[in-house]
Amino acid sequence: MNVIFVGPTGVHHALIAAHIFMGDLHNNDFRLIEHYGDRELDSKAELLYVGQTDDGAKVYTFGAGPNHKLAAEIIADFRDLLGFGEEELVARAVPVPGNLWLYALSYLPP
Repeated sequence: MNVIFVGPTGVHHALIAAHIFMGDLHNNDFRLIEHYGDRELDSKAELLYVGQTDDGAKVYTFGAGPNHKLAAEIIADFRDLLGFGEEELVARAVPVPGNLWLYALSYLPP
């Protein structure tokens, strides 16, 4: 199984959700998470491999901008179109309150 967490960026909320899903978020200091806030990596618009769960599910994140909910639906529709099922690929949008602001702020210089 493959799980993709889709957010406005792939290196903020989606990355935290992925680590929660994998059960390895043991610290509230998110800066310690590998790739957290890495805007250069996020700007590549590629899937970011986060890791693997104990039961073998591969976990990814993807930054889709302000329309991340639509992107998760498109991924799921594409999966269905190709004849795959949810046992092979799951795409979940990560709800982010005020996501448009977060998306805009993530591109400001530090």
